Amino acid sequence: MKLFIFPPPLDECIPTIHPHCLAVDAYMRIRGVPCEREHVPSHNFSSTDEYPVLCVNGGSGVNGMSNVFAFLDKIGYTLPRDQELSSIEKAEVLAYGSLLEDRLYKCYLFDLWGEMVNYESFTKQAYATGLSFPLTWYFPRQQKQTTLDYLSFDGFNDEDKVKQVANEIYTTLSNRLGEREFFFGDQPSRLDCFVFGFLRTQALKDIPKSHLQDLLLSHQNLVDFCNRILANWYPQESGMNLNYKLDYKPLHDFVQSKKKKISGMTSEGYTHFLIFAGFVTLVVFGGLVREKFL
Repeated sequence: MKLFIFPPPLDECIPTIHPHCLAVDAYMRIRGVPCEREHVPSHNFSSTDEYPVLCVNGGSGVNGMSNVFAFLDKIGYTLPRDQELSSIEKAEVLAYGSLLEDRLYKCYLFDLWGEMVNYESFTKQAYATGLSFPLTWYFPRQQKQTTLDYLSFDGFNDEDKVKQVANEIYTTLSNRLGEREFFFGDQPSRLDCFVFGFLRTQALKDIPKSHLQDLLLSHQNLVDFCNRILANWYPQESGMNLNYKLDYKPLHDFVQSKKKKISGMTSEGYTHFLIFAGFVTLVVFGGLVREKFL
């Protein structure tokens, strides 16, 4: 099996800055699923624009976190603790999962795309890594506009609302976790993978103006929870936790060491890009002609 992750990481502690990808990656590490991992530079690698993508024996991919979890269950890779959950506990997993997906994910998106200084110095670089010009210019801007339109629909383009919602969710999770190692005791479940994926990607290093990180770090048991998973299932990053201080290093190596070049856009995206590129060419060329002859 091979797990395709997007975007390439800019945080040396975790293999991706995408919460869905990190949640699945953590699940597969905890369950011991034999799998290769590969970072793809273009969001159009997935036919549904959902990540991660899990491919088995070179066949068609399973796209998106929920679909990957369902597929792993189907082929026998269920976490032992999940098999022991009661009906009430299973309902809790669904409820908290919905809370993370419907509310906390939008707070994460605002932090990366809605805060201009974060977009210019962090997000744009993450989503342009591995692409060549003019795609490095086109794709991040296209994604930003799409994301901001999505956030404005539910009012998540307001900083105060984002902070309020995020803190309420952190408090709820902190109270539910309590002094336990994991949410249902001393063994991790799918819910722990959900929570780790969403929380750890909201404490990204080198993001200049995070609206979420200080709020998250005020809940020590959630910080300890994330560091516990890092220490146990990310040994190559041992000692790198939410409070680490390291020199920044863009991990372009992931893209440079790719075994094959991932290319292609959706037909609609490619058409839009050609129109845009043609327009820029006409503007530039027209300007040069006017400068020479007028």
